[in-house]
Amino acid sequence: AANSKIWNASRLWQLNGPVEPQTWQGNTILNSNPVPEIWRMAGGKLDIHPNSAGETMAYAYISGFWVALNGEATYAANWAGDTDTARFPEDLLELSLIWRWKRAKGLDYGEEIASFERSKEAAIGADRAASAVDLSLPGRGQAPENYWPGTITVSNP
Repeated sequence: AANSKIWNASRLWQLNGPVEPQTWQGNTILNSNPVPEIWRMAGGKLDIHPNSAGETMAYAYISGFWVALNGEATYAANWAGDTDTARFPEDLLELSLIWRWKRAKGLDYGEEIASFERSKEAAIGADRAASAVDLSLPGRGQAPENYWPGTITVSNP
């Protein structure tokens, strides 16, 4: 995604990317060593240049594996058994099934779909990350009243 951030956790810096194909090709042909590294997505795979063995890369992503198999930490894209659980609030699954069943039977499902949509939006809102906070700009870009940019020197009497 355009706003993706990939971090080299071993070196404590953010990689540059995703880069354009021309930038990627130029760096790989010249066998450059950009600092920090660059990255791109190609053929559904993540490419990092230069690729250093033993370093830890970190990024946030959205998984398509929404089923917890047997209620454990093994995840899948589809249900496999009766003990599987959803990785999202299961009341959403229930509300979704109700309105879809009513629609399939030709019954009025207006209230049920509205209830599902409200619950879905509430779950999305609760799962969303907070907006970024810029700690370098106290008081909306202004220095606080008690800020003094001077130096205090203490001398012994």
